[in-house]
Amino acid sequence: MIGRPTAAAVGLTQMVNWGVSYYAVGVFAPVIAADLGWSLARTHAGFSLALIAMAVSSGAAGRLVAARGRQALAAGSVLLALGLAMLGTSGSFAVHAAGWIVAGLGMRLCLYEAAFAALVRAGGTGARRALSHRSRCWAGSPRPCSGRWVICWPKPAAGAAGFWPMPGSRWRRHRCA
Repeated sequence: MIGRPTAAAVGLTQMVNWGVSYYAVGVFAPVIAADLGWSLARTHAGFSLALIAMAVSSGAAGRLVAARGRQALAAGSVLLALGLAMLGTSGSFAVHAAGWIVAGLGMRLCLYEAAFAALVRAGGTGARRALSHRSRCWAGSPRPCSGRWVICWPKPAAGAAGFWPMPGSRWRRHRCA
């Protein structure tokens, strides 16, 4: 059986990982496009590469999670952080695209599917309760003013929506408040 602290930790990491990866592009794409002088299509193309990287790596990621469980989740978080660092320092589309590919590999190893598989690997049939708790209490909502976005990106999300002044409008300068 998996205890509540483990389920809560997985829930919290899921909320943060989804917020800083999958949902962040919805908040920051217009600001990134304006900052770098790109079209929105070009900015979103990087995220599309992340989705392709996730699809292509699914089989290998599944085998890694089955073999290593939580170590695979940790590796995914490290890859996600590396990809986000690449995005945060990118000035060219090549670095932007590479950052999204690395982030996509990390996302495949640390988002829902991998987390659920790791919980089942660790807890067997006793993982059912942890999965329910994680889903019910930590899932958040993809709406811009609730769930992951508010927790992960309160000041930048408000600025991108025009509710918070963003001096200089440089998206990289803003930190999670």
